[in-house]
Amino acid sequence: MVQLLQDYVTRIATDFPEQLMIQDGSNATTYGEMETFTNRFARYLVSAGVTRQQPVAFLMDKSTNSFRALISILKADAVYVPLNVRTPDERNRYILDHARCPVLICDATSASQVSRLLEAFDGRIQVINIDDSFSGDNRSIEGYPRAYGNIDRDLAYLMYTSGSTGVPKGVMISHRNVIDYAEWTADFFRVTKADRLSSHPGLYFDLSTFDVYTAFKSGASLHLVPAAASMFPIRILEFIEENSLTVWNSVPSLLTFIAKSGVLRAGRLPSLRTVTFNGEVMPTQTVIEWMRACPDIRFVNQYGPTETTCASMYYEITAIPQDPTKPIPIGIAIPNSEVLVLTPDGKVAATAEVGELHIRGSGNGLGYLHDQEKTDRQFVRSPLAEHLGDRIYATGDLVRLGEDGNHEFMGRSDHQIKFMGFRVELGEIESTLDSFDYVVSSAALGIEGLGIGGAVIVAYIVSKATVASSKVKDDLARRLPRYMVPREIIDIRLMPLSSNGKIDRIALKQLYLEGASRKAKDVQRVEDSNKREH
Repeated sequence: MVQLLQDYVTRIATDFPEQLMIQDGSNATTYGEMETFTNRFARYLVSAGVTRQQPVAFLMDKSTNSFRALISILKADAVYVPLNVRTPDERNRYILDHARCPVLICDATSASQVSRLLEAFDGRIQVINIDDSFSGDNRSIEGYPRAYGNIDRDLAYLMYTSGSTGVPKGVMISHRNVIDYAEWTADFFRVTKADRLSSHPGLYFDLSTFDVYTAFKSGASLHLVPAAASMFPIRILEFIEENSLTVWNSVPSLLTFIAKSGVLRAGRLPSLRTVTFNGEVMPTQTVIEWMRACPDIRFVNQYGPTETTCASMYYEITAIPQDPTKPIPIGIAIPNSEVLVLTPDGKVAATAEVGELHIRGSGNGLGYLHDQEKTDRQFVRSPLAEHLGDRIYATGDLVRLGEDGNHEFMGRSDHQIKFMGFRVELGEIESTLDSFDYVVSSAALGIEGLGIGGAVIVAYIVSKATVASSKVKDDLARRLPRYMVPREIIDIRLMPLSSNGKIDRIALKQLYLEGASRKAKDVQRVEDSNKREH
């Protein structure tokens, strides 16, 4: 087993230098080419002042360059912080400031965006353009590996997720956290250097951990899915066929989009042998349609928060579900992990009893950057091993253990939802809304069952004066990622309150569902009337 994540790349490059590593459109990069480039760029980063365990950000579209940056940062003994080019500048500025990144890597495509982004930092952050790094005196930088100082317990990356206080939180993940996961995925999914894996999620999304490190560990090739392809189900299937992909990984909502489009048919994807998904609840009907169209493909549901390194549980679907209303289980713990379902009094729940899921194991991250209070609140002492000082991660997810030994997801215990695979703290949306001078109060809701992304996000506001929903959405879009902007903004005169004086979210949800029902009936009446007239 390797000690550091970059050792995966070096090992494959040493034994199979001509092995395809990254297919980025028409650009192909081998493990040998990546090894030489990243060894040189890592040395360049160190010469530019990057030090051990220092957070180093990169901002660029997912491309060969973004993988070069990621691996080079690791080889410089630093910690990579992936930023999203489609996230509002204010959010990226917060991440850069909170992580205390002294360096931001860009490429020729993202250079102008980076210049705008860093205007507020007064030169405190050094910009390194990866496309210009080996000009002039830097041409002679050697391409052999450095002597690393890190050990496996040191940080590998910071992944920023939605935070309930209105700002993102930085989850700290170590080399060992990822290595344990990658060793399991490569073995369980039987991935070898002959495999061709999809690379669909952005590198700022922890779901990408599966693609990246399963491929690196196995010497398989990664095929970067063009962002535009996700808009057209037929293009996704064509991409799989054109690249002879063997393993596909994405959020369930994309698979649902494909299934609902009607483009799936028997024999369509002959090379594909495995489909795995994570990040949100998978509709059982989607699984049924995929398994009927592709009976020879292996389907695996993975479950796990960012804090436990992509996935800590799995469930392999071995037969077509018979009941589309019965949820797909999240299954059992992966090796070297343990799951505990605890009741509010800290006792292990009985079979079929609902409790909060807690996760124990080597995949558990090191907590939240610069937030010990939140770390202690989420990574709690295990009631079953207090003498070990063991800490387990309290997920906030409600589950129950079935008679067959598999766990079923029952919902959230807090104010958090999954949308399009992204974890969304509704409190962050509310905090942003409340920061607008024209908003008196707000409530963000996740309405299940009305969309394919896990939930529909709706926000109610009480405003000082009537304000157009389009303006509110535009203001939110300047502060939040697009997926966090509610589908509807509803301005009401008064917020309903519960007996304890808090906003009555149950009443708001019922109000919305009643309105949606009335709209559906009105549309149906119009359609029926039109049919009679014709």
